[in-house]
Amino acid sequence: MKIRELLCPRDGQKDILDQVKEITPKGEEIVRCVFTDREVSVASVPERSNHKPYPNQCEFQERAYENHEEFNIALVIPTGVGASVGGHAGDATPTIRMLSTLADRVFTHPNVVNASDLNEQPDNALYIEGSILARFLMGTIGLQPVRKNRLLVLVGSHPEDVYEIAAINAVNAARATFGVDVAEIVQFHDCEMSIQISESGRATGVVENVSEIANILSSRDDYDAVAVTSLIRTDATIRDEYYQSDGNYVNPWGGIEALLTHWVSNFCDKPSAHAPMMESSEVESIDYGVIDPRMSAEIISITYLQCVLKGLMRAPRISYDLTRPDVLTASNVNALVIPAGCYGLPVVAALRQGITVIAVRDNLQAYACQEFVRELPWTAGQYIEAENYFEAAGYLAALKEGLSIESVKRPISKAKATNFSFDTEHPAKRMITAPHEEQPVASANGANGTPSVQPSLKTKE
Repeated sequence: MKIRELLCPRDGQKDILDQVKEITPKGEEIVRCVFTDREVSVASVPERSNHKPYPNQCEFQERAYENHEEFNIALVIPTGVGASVGGHAGDATPTIRMLSTLADRVFTHPNVVNASDLNEQPDNALYIEGSILARFLMGTIGLQPVRKNRLLVLVGSHPEDVYEIAAINAVNAARATFGVDVAEIVQFHDCEMSIQISESGRATGVVENVSEIANILSSRDDYDAVAVTSLIRTDATIRDEYYQSDGNYVNPWGGIEALLTHWVSNFCDKPSAHAPMMESSEVESIDYGVIDPRMSAEIISITYLQCVLKGLMRAPRISYDLTRPDVLTASNVNALVIPAGCYGLPVVAALRQGITVIAVRDNLQAYACQEFVRELPWTAGQYIEAENYFEAAGYLAALKEGLSIESVKRPISKAKATNFSFDTEHPAKRMITAPHEEQPVASANGANGTPSVQPSLKTKE
């Protein structure tokens, strides 16, 4: 079985979700969909016999209300688009840690915090696989926070045994240090992952031969989440260009990793995440010198696996009982923060659910459609653009406090006043008396406490 994207031109006359469903081959399940104002890309796999597919990312259920008991935000930085913040190796971690101080919970995904051997996500962040996060925002599933998960770890075969051993040692290190509960480590073979860069500059790829992984997942039930590590074949030119680009190139691995984890989570309906394996001892020995700090977490690692294990350790589980008091739903999302110009399921979900969107301007390396997103039919005040994440934090603080955004900005415009008989745009000419005519006015200084009558002041024309 092969997982790859089918690319089609965007039909502006059709609803985007309807077009995604139309171009999905008959008898196949949607694994991942990516779209801009110009193109639509869908990855799908054959439906399984005697199996009712789980709700895919494109199914929508409108939330009944917005819950205001807490202030919760979603931070989404799409994989493989070359965001200047969050487009490399966990380099959005300081950002999410800053934003988390303003929220009770932060819904996010591995791309934001995964940094090879490092994962410093804040305690109130929920680590959610991308397709699960999309389904959550679209309203078809809930998320149940947990104290711990029991992990199934899948390790791909490698031509050099040392990297398979390194993966096992990484898992045991996680067990001995931060206490991750591992059900089993299982090796699989034959799965091939190869990288591609689309015409729009987005990282993607092709995943082949996942049947063995499917058999492993379906033959076991003593696990709550799936960690996968496997070899990704990378063209040397792409790898060199990335590490020597000073951050001005898309991370080539993220897109194909998303393809695989979307399929895994769609197949077993459980959280998942992927870590690439070191390609070879030859690649490990390459000296790229001191590289851009946003990439440094990758260049120092051999297994890249620790961040995945730590994230999945407490990743929330999928729930279809949206009435349970311990289950979070789309009603619990008060704001979405995302790079400006990104147009995908989180933006579509926010638009339809009435979730406030803060779009942060970012020099995306892949094609962006900022003007198109800006012109979507948002309600008043629903779509806000911020120059950077510091400004976004300010907007979030105002939203949390229930403040009008314009009340904090200067200049502040006058409130719109309608149906008044006087001109609200100019000072009213107040006439106390008619010209050249004296009228009595009351004063409290009269005898016996009674008002006295005194001449009034005359107004001047």
